[in-house]
Amino acid sequence: MEMTQQQHIGGFWSYVHHDDEHESGRIARLRERLERSIRFFSGNREFRIFLDRKDIGWGQKWAERLASSINDALLLFPMITPSYFASAPCREEALAFRDRQTSLNRDDLILPIYYLTAAHLENAEHGTPDEVEVATLLRAHQYEDWRALRDTPESDPVYAKAIERLAQKAVEALNRASPPRAEAGAPPVLSPKFASPGKAGRSGGDAPASAESAQAMETVGDPEGRAEPGLIITFKVNPMPGRAQFTTISEAITRAPGGARILIAAGHYRENLVIDKPLELIGDGPCEDIIVEGEGPDTIVFDTNIGVVRNLTIRLTQKKAEDYCVWVQQGRLELEDCDLSSTGLASLAVMNNADPRVRRNRIHHGSQVGILVHNNGRGTYEENEIYGNAFAGIEVQSGADPILRRNRIYDGKASAILVNSQGRGMYEDNEIFGNTYSGIEVRTEAEPIVRRNRIHDGMQSGIYIHDLGRGTFEDNQINGNRMSGIFVASAGNPTFRRNAIFANSPSGIRIKEGGSGIFEDNELSDNGEAWDIDPLAEAQVKRSGNRET
Repeated sequence: MEMTQQQHIGGFWSYVHHDDEHESGRIARLRERLERSIRFFSGNREFRIFLDRKDIGWGQKWAERLASSINDALLLFPMITPSYFASAPCREEALAFRDRQTSLNRDDLILPIYYLTAAHLENAEHGTPDEVEVATLLRAHQYEDWRALRDTPESDPVYAKAIERLAQKAVEALNRASPPRAEAGAPPVLSPKFASPGKAGRSGGDAPASAESAQAMETVGDPEGRAEPGLIITFKVNPMPGRAQFTTISEAITRAPGGARILIAAGHYRENLVIDKPLELIGDGPCEDIIVEGEGPDTIVFDTNIGVVRNLTIRLTQKKAEDYCVWVQQGRLELEDCDLSSTGLASLAVMNNADPRVRRNRIHHGSQVGILVHNNGRGTYEENEIYGNAFAGIEVQSGADPILRRNRIYDGKASAILVNSQGRGMYEDNEIFGNTYSGIEVRTEAEPIVRRNRIHDGMQSGIYIHDLGRGTFEDNQINGNRMSGIFVASAGNPTFRRNAIFANSPSGIRIKEGGSGIFEDNELSDNGEAWDIDPLAEAQVKRSGNRET
């Protein structure tokens, strides 16, 4: 890669010392490996990432040093942890780089590494005003999500590949020329390949991945430029030659710069897509007329920090059981208003601390699971229709911790929601009905929080807890199920409070030998019988304040 000639080329490693001490030097070693990798990809053997404040005379001269180094190519690598926001020096470093970016008319000189989950980054209102200011700044940048890699052996090839990916982003940022400041009120400047004859140009970089309020601009030619802040570079895909810049989505993804919007016209696109840079993919027309069908493994793989996929029909027709229709490997994908179906393991799979926003989709008639959240996956899933899947509508396992709100999960051939293998999560205000097995099944040390759901008219029990399953169930309505409203068996140990349990047959609550739990202030009415407790389980069941009619 080419790098412009400048006085100094380097980066600053912004971190909290006691975080590195806790990690036994792992954070410092990451800096060393990243530095070597940047040297490899750039060919610049002098590149250095300064580790400690003593290296560059930080302290009171920190901001002055940045302001006076206008011709230098300098990057900031913030190591995001809860302690980062509490550290005044770290906050000062981040804000100083923000000011430097502004002075250079850049938005790509801060490359955050999200090392340990921090409430400041997850909740926009968390922390003091100073901490919120820095969190807002870092949230606006395309951070590298390192949380799943924190426990990965440093010798693992996956770990090495992640370092190389970050190094390549750094080299791309260093290679971009610093443009002159635009005059107030002047129109944004595009690179020559975007501009009309006679317009000035500039070289490119990554723009924000989503800016609904910005003015969109459709571009023509090879996408090597970037838009000014407030302008979205927009490309079109149409399978009819001559109607748009591209005839395939995969070519548009390859050639568009980070931050671009790709509008996809009606058509049947037989492609497998890898989204490895921040992009918006938006169907331009009725969702049912814009079909992306993967015939190989995984129709869409999302492997970047931020992006949008909206208004597409996405199918997987591959017969292999281990494949996914949409696979979110990291970052925050906004998946909205799509139609997903799959012949593979799941229509949507989320893992490795990925934290998508999944809203208003139809996820249906999968050969196995509708949504699979596993291996510490997270995400918020709201107002989706999940129906007709052969296995669970949603399966949560292996430390996954999602949030599900206001979804309708119905007509599945197994349990609507299966939480197992130490899965967690919060499940609120969902409607669950008409499933062949239980509305919610919890087992193998899983421990969800389940509140204000309507669980009704299932073919078996409304809620089934067994095999060391736990959980807290509050203010739910559980009714009309063909077996017990609640069934606890084989070392299940849940807590139920203030639930309305009615019109279930043969019993409202059944507890088998080996089951236990706490049942407080529940209302049981019109069931075959209120309680069916095995005599050997009676001593393990704690009941108080329940009303039975």
